[in-house]
Amino acid sequence: MADFETQGGKRARSRTEKGCIGCLGSFALLLLVVIVWPSSDEPTIDDNAADAQTPTVEGLVAPVVNVSPTAAEGDTAAARLESEIAMYRERANSDDAQTIEEAFFHAEARALVIRHVEPNKLGVGGREFRVKKHPGEEGAFVYDPRTRFSGVERFLVWWVVSTDRAYPLNGPSKGVTPSLPWPRDDNVVAPSTGAVLDYVFHGVPMTGGGAGR
Repeated sequence: MADFETQGGKRARSRTEKGCIGCLGSFALLLLVVIVWPSSDEPTIDDNAADAQTPTVEGLVAPVVNVSPTAAEGDTAAARLESEIAMYRERANSDDAQTIEEAFFHAEARALVIRHVEPNKLGVGGREFRVKKHPGEEGAFVYDPRTRFSGVERFLVWWVVSTDRAYPLNGPSKGVTPSLPWPRDDNVVAPSTGAVLDYVFHGVPMTGGGAGR
């Protein structure tokens, strides 16, 4: 009888243990499903969705916009250009070149006259020569800003029409550059010498180009 009870108890405990193991297995499976299964709030990817959109980077990359120069940038460029013109004007010994091209012409005009300077009693070599534009007309005037030589007043001025044509406008200038022709030698109507002298040395405006012989 005791053996029967003992065996019956063993069988009962065995069933109980199996039942507990089964419950634990079911609980573990349920817990795994809860952890792995996505919630409805999490985004999902449907590879077959017909209306799927390609991801973009809008908002991450600054759009390219055509930006026109600002007023400050324009002022800077203008100041830079004016600085360059001033530099070339100084190199050309020019009084009033307004563009780089004009400054280059003034430099060439001055060099042309200097090339024709010969030994002279005034001791002029050309180093002091300066250039002033012919207002409203062609060419420029090359002149020596000094007006007294050995105590005597002299005005030296040449009219340069192009990079290869220059004319003395008075006797002292001709004496310094004897190889240069008079304007009349080339049948050229030159500006009035008096008007040129007033303009170059005294700042008197020239009117009508100061034409004369």
